[in-house]
Amino acid sequence: MRRGRPAENALVIAFDLSLLPDETICHRDIHVRLGEWEQIEDSYYLMLDPAIAEESKPKSRLILGRLLQNWVASLRSLPDWGTVFLAFGFSDQCTSWLRVDRSGQRALLSVGWSCVEGWTFHPSQPEACRRELRNWRRSSSTVEADLADFIAAIKAIRAREAGS
Repeated sequence: MRRGRPAENALVIAFDLSLLPDETICHRDIHVRLGEWEQIEDSYYLMLDPAIAEESKPKSRLILGRLLQNWVASLRSLPDWGTVFLAFGFSDQCTSWLRVDRSGQRALLSVGWSCVEGWTFHPSQPEACRRELRNWRRSSSTVEADLADFIAAIKAIRAREAGS
């Protein structure tokens, strides 16, 4: 077995986003991991999203599916040397975002937060993916990945967590 540096096109990322086991009747919290960084986010705002009217248990899964679908669309349209911010954590006074900087077929990923309030937009809306974001503050180190592999990972997470 050969060890050392991975092949140039190998996925050099440890990224995951998952709904935690249901601890309440209403919603499940979200576990997000990027490299060594990890955090638990409240999924309450997924349940408040009006895109799906019913207050059913799978609503958080359906809204998460729409959020991740918007992520994929934003990443596919991201121009070379472009940046996109992908929301994943929503609270009253701030939001958590995954920043993606594209360089050719590579993506530089880092997590941070902004003072944009979580109630000013819904997770299922395209506004959850932005090319510019005021007051973004980095809270993780940067991880490099192949962009196509990262998009495939998000699609796999969507299939696993949202069933779509």
